[in-house]
Amino acid sequence: MEILTQIPELFIDFIITIALSFLIGFEQRKRRDEEKEDIEEADAPSFGTDRTFAFIGSLGFILYTISPQNLYLL
Repeated sequence: MEILTQIPELFIDFIITIALSFLIGFEQRKRRDEEKEDIEEADAPSFGTDRTFAFIGSLGFILYTISPQNLYLL
């Protein structure tokens, strides 16, 4: 457990953010594929893939880390 104390907390938070973003992206892809089978449409509209969600999650994490006081909730 000594190794875990040497890892920066910010890095662990980043890894958790990426993991959760990937999970959301995988679930979205799974649901999209299930809907394609039900509807039998080749081009069902969707929002990105798991990589898109990971990118958005990492971008949000970086922007929040740079300036947390400018976080605006809509």
